[in-house]
Amino acid sequence: MGRAELTFYECQKVEEIYLLELCIWHVEDKRYSNGVKYSLILVNTFNAERVLMDNHFPKGDHYHLNSAEFPYEYSNEAKLIDDFKVLVHKHLGVKL
Repeated sequence: MGRAELTFYECQKVEEIYLLELCIWHVEDKRYSNGVKYSLILVNTFNAERVLMDNHFPKGDHYHLNSAEFPYEYSNEAKLIDDFKVLVHKHLGVKL
């Protein structure tokens, strides 16, 4: 991978049950056409239920609801984080 700069990072425990980690990097890598690599996850530390949005190579932009995987259309960082919060609330009932 080419040069990467971490531009957003947040890690915290939520409601004493969930672990939240949000990472967004600006990258100089042709495999990431939008110039961004990201991994946003909220996982239940007791039963492993999770919501994960990421765009690793070669799969590109997608999200996971537990073991199911779905395509995602990335537009910008703010919308990515908002979309993640909506998925978390809808799937796990957690308001971030």
